[in-house]
Amino acid sequence: METTYLERLGLTKGEIKVYLSLLRLGDSTITPLVKDSQVTKSKVYDLLDKLINKGLVGSINKEKKRYYRASDPIKIKEIIERKEKQLEKDKEEIEKMLPMLRQEQQKVIPQQKAMYYEGIEGYKTIRGELIQELNARDNLLVIGAPALANKKFDAWLLEFHKKRETKKIGMKIIYDENAKQFALLRTKLKLTQVRYFEKNIMTPSWIEIFKSSILVGVISEDYLYSFIIKDSNVVSSFKIYFELLWQTAKK
Repeated sequence: METTYLERLGLTKGEIKVYLSLLRLGDSTITPLVKDSQVTKSKVYDLLDKLINKGLVGSINKEKKRYYRASDPIKIKEIIERKEKQLEKDKEEIEKMLPMLRQEQQKVIPQQKAMYYEGIEGYKTIRGELIQELNARDNLLVIGAPALANKKFDAWLLEFHKKRETKKIGMKIIYDENAKQFALLRTKLKLTQVRYFEKNIMTPSWIEIFKSSILVGVISEDYLYSFIIKDSNVVSSFKIYFELLWQTAKK
């Protein structure tokens, strides 16, 4: 089990063998270390150098011999903390680069008005992109949220809502009648308004209205398709449809 976690930190299998052996042996010279770790003598020196550079191993001289010692395992936590700090820095740099990268993308496909995605990951990706269109006090409008979509990726949807709330983006959702259990959860969220269609109105599709785009989702037990239309006139007409439906939907 610990081997998997150490690999995630970036240690090689050889480094892990040597480090764990030193934890078991305490201060050790090369010969017992090679035997316990089952790493060849020709490789063990290189692995020790790498572990020393990572702060996981130290060395001392005793009785004219060089001994190696595993550092306190608390160092592993320090490595994780360093990685977390680096990830935060990388995230900040990427955030700065995103506007420029998106501009470059738009130069290549400025004429593309409709797009199609398959699968849950495709849906997550495009929804994450489209939410960038909205600012604080804007509303994402949803027509016909079906129960099946919520069942399949409700945990991700709730995480999406948290991020949306952080950006102070509102949401108005008209749920299918059979999705009430999910709708009730949404009523507890901030900046979220919920209504229902009349009984027996249940569809495998839904519509999400962003600032300059429409997302249409179609779902079954076997597939999920997402269709994107980027057209301000289409968005305006769907907003009108939404308001008409919102007025007649049940609270």
